[in-house]
Amino acid sequence: MAILECNYRCSLGEIDIVAREGGVLVFVEVRTRRGRRFGEAVESITPAKAARLRKLALYYLQHRVGRELPCRFDVVAIRMDSSGEKVAELVHHRGVETG
Repeated sequence: MAILECNYRCSLGEIDIVAREGGVLVFVEVRTRRGRRFGEAVESITPAKAARLRKLALYYLQHRVGRELPCRFDVVAIRMDSSGEKVAELVHHRGVETG
């Protein structure tokens, strides 16, 4: 996977990472949590956040790429240790459903 942009910002919000894997454009949301008390990091993506990610991806395609490409949404879920200083777990969820 080749990273094209980090923290892409526009009037609709921010995409954490835009990457390309083969002919697929990958929009990556990075979520970090300390512990599991409030659930897993990937579970923190609400329907509203998923809808915003879809709109951001469409905006990016229209304004940066100029055409449609196959796309995928990934989530990188990071769980920090109890001190918040070290990564306890990092999971890359590929092809997360956003709809």
